[in-house]
This record gives sequence, C-alpha cells and structure tokens, in this order.
Amino acid sequence: ELAQLSNRPSLVNAEAIEPVEAVVIPSPRLRDLMVQEANLGERVMRALILRRVGLLESGASGPVVIGPPGNGDVLRLQGFLRRSGLPHRALDS
Repeated sequence: ELAQLSNRPSLVNAEAIEPVEAVVIPSPRLRDLMVQEANLGERVMRALILRRVGLLESGASGPVVIGPPGNGDVLRLQGFLRRSGLPHRALDS
C-alpha cells in the first residue's frame, strides 16, 4: 500500500492460507525501483492507489469509531480519519 513508499506502518496485514513465493522489498529500494523502471513503477503505483481506494471504500481495516451517529466527538474523529486518508468504520452505540 502507499504507506510502503513513506516508511509508515501498513494499514492491514495478510496471511497466506497456501504456500506462496514473495519478494520483500524495503521501502527505499521500492522507491528506487519505481524510478528506475518507470513502466513497472507506474503499474505498482496504480495497484497501490486502487488498493488504498478499496480499503477506504470498504472500511475493512483501521480503527472502529463507536458512538451515536450525530455526536460531535464522533463526527470530529471521523472527519480527522477521513482527512488523514485512514480507512475506518463507525458503529452506532
């Protein structure tokens, strides 16, 4: 996800249920690779953006805000999370 480009923690974790082969690329090397191989970099960036949009739309990860929908504190917290681009869910208490 986009956090990989800025050395920030990932928003989600994943666990393979079958054997897989994976290549771990540290953030600085990923940025270098995306610059050196522009075509590949464009594809990687597109995939990262689409993944981020999917996470934001689904609210499948991140914090869960619990409280009455019209509560000022709940609305402020949700606004902060939205402006920060962090996926989240809201549950009515």
